[in-house]
Amino acid sequence: MRSTRLMLCVRSFGGIAPVLCGGAMAVLAGCGLFRSEGKAASEGAHEAQGKKRVVVEMPWETTKARDNVEAPVLTVLVVDDGADGVAVPYIYGYPLYADGDAQQGILKLRHDNWEGANREQLQDENGVTRVRETLPKLGCELLGIAETETQFVPVELRCALPPPRELGGNKRPVLGELRAGATPDQVVDEPSIRKAFYGDWHLQHESLNKGKGDGFFNTDHGQLAFGFDRGKLVSVGYYFDPPVEAWRDPVLWATP
Repeated sequence: MRSTRLMLCVRSFGGIAPVLCGGAMAVLAGCGLFRSEGKAASEGAHEAQGKKRVVVEMPWETTKARDNVEAPVLTVLVVDDGADGVAVPYIYGYPLYADGDAQQGILKLRHDNWEGANREQLQDENGVTRVRETLPKLGCELLGIAETETQFVPVELRCALPPPRELGGNKRPVLGELRAGATPDQVVDEPSIRKAFYGDWHLQHESLNKGKGDGFFNTDHGQLAFGFDRGKLVSVGYYFDPPVEAWRDPVLWATP
C-alpha cells in the first residue's frame, strides 16, 4: 500500500461531502492536514512492486457481527501476518476491501441495513451531483458523487458513535476494548492499531492537536478515519481511494 495516494482535503462542498486534493507531502497546504511518520502493515518491502493481493473472505452470516453487541464496531485484521501483511478494516463485521469476494462488503453493509434508509441528491453550483445516503439502522452515512445515472463514485463512509441503542449504544466497544469517547492517544496505542499501522497517525487534521478533527491510517484501498470532538472519539469512517476502479462497480451501489 502506497502512502503517495490521493489525500483528503476537508473543504466542504455543498455541505455534504469533502473534496480531494492530490499529493503526499509533509504538509498539505490548504487542506489542514499533515503527514506523520507511521506506516501500515502493508507498507513495506513490497511497496516498490505495487500492492499485494490477499484473499479476504466475506463473512457467511454478514449480520452476525453487527448484531453481537459485545463485538467491536471496528476491527482491523492483518491478513498474511508479518512484515508483508495487509491491514483490512471491518465496520460492523463488513470488510472494506476492494478485491475478491470482500468487495461485496460495502454492498452487504448497505443492503442488510437499508431499512429506514434515505438517499438524497444535490446539484452544486458547478453542476456536480452530490449524493448522501443515510443508514439510520447503523448510524452511518455514505457520501459520494453521481457522475451519471448509473455511475457512482463513493467518497466517504462515516458511522457515528456511540452506536444506535439497538446495536449496543454506549456499552458496545468501538475498537478492541475502547468505547466511544476514547482519546486520540488511546486509539493510536490500541494493540490491533499498533500491529497494523506501526505507530502514529499517517495523516491528521492540524486541529486534532486541539482535540477536534480526524486522524487517518492508510489501507490498500482507502483511508481509515477516526473522528474526534473535544478530544473524544465520536465517529469512525472510511475514505474510498479514487484511483481504485473496483469501488466504482455499479453493482455495489444499486439500491435494494
